[in-house]
Amino acid sequence: MKNNEMQKIHEIAFKILCEIDRICEKNDIKYFLSSGTLLGAVRHQNFIPWDDDADIAMTREEYNKFAEACRDELGDDFEFLSCDQSGNHFVDFIPGVVYRKCRWFDEQEEQKDAYNFVKTDIFILEQSYNQRWREKVRVAHMLMIYGLAMGHRTNIQWRKFSGVTKLAICFFSKLGEKIPLKKLREKYTRVSTKLQGKKTNRYLSNVPPPWLSLKLVHQYPADWFSESVRLPLNGKEFPVPKDWDKLLELSYHNYMELPPEEERRGKHINMNTFEMLE
Repeated sequence: MKNNEMQKIHEIAFKILCEIDRICEKNDIKYFLSSGTLLGAVRHQNFIPWDDDADIAMTREEYNKFAEACRDELGDDFEFLSCDQSGNHFVDFIPGVVYRKCRWFDEQEEQKDAYNFVKTDIFILEQSYNQRWREKVRVAHMLMIYGLAMGHRTNIQWRKFSGVTKLAICFFSKLGEKIPLKKLREKYTRVSTKLQGKKTNRYLSNVPPPWLSLKLVHQYPADWFSESVRLPLNGKEFPVPKDWDKLLELSYHNYMELPPEEERRGKHINMNTFEMLE
């Protein structure tokens, strides 16, 4: 992807982050930069040069407040999408905010959903079992539902999967074709919010990716998110967890080291079909 094209994506992602920050600041909603966006703020003081999306995180309680606030306060150029509004076929269980004045696919294309727009993903921090084995059981249940929901994808990019994971997705996606997507979404929410309202000392992201080994299930100490500090990204400061260094070390290990050059590319989009609608 050319630098000027990626810059356009980063400009849109920054607009979305600023709108999210405005709403959260006004309504006293706690959120944090997350994943690659957090890494970008720490390592580049900006977006990672080749990253093509943005990510934030918040607890389920804060997410519910944010969803309510967006109904009245989100700007006209943006749209809040819950998991139930992510289209008639399955993309993911990740809610977020999209910028409506652009699109990846022409209106005639079959794939029209949350990822037809530049989107900031919201990863919800769910209360997690303190016992690791119990959390692995719950995550296995979530992964099974995820696999069933993949039966409602327009297409599955099989090249991303291999071995046992590929066989499991093939099996569960065939079964999932016969189950209404609405029921799978409701089931996934019930499982991921099973501990809502209970006080535990750990969090788990609401969306473990389908290729994730149960050996790599990341439970985050709740204390890491008890307070926030602000770090600059593209000249504006955004909130990050107070223990952002521990979070990045857990997720990326030697996070200040750049990946090999061949891995420095966007993973979500195709600029050949991108267009602005302004």
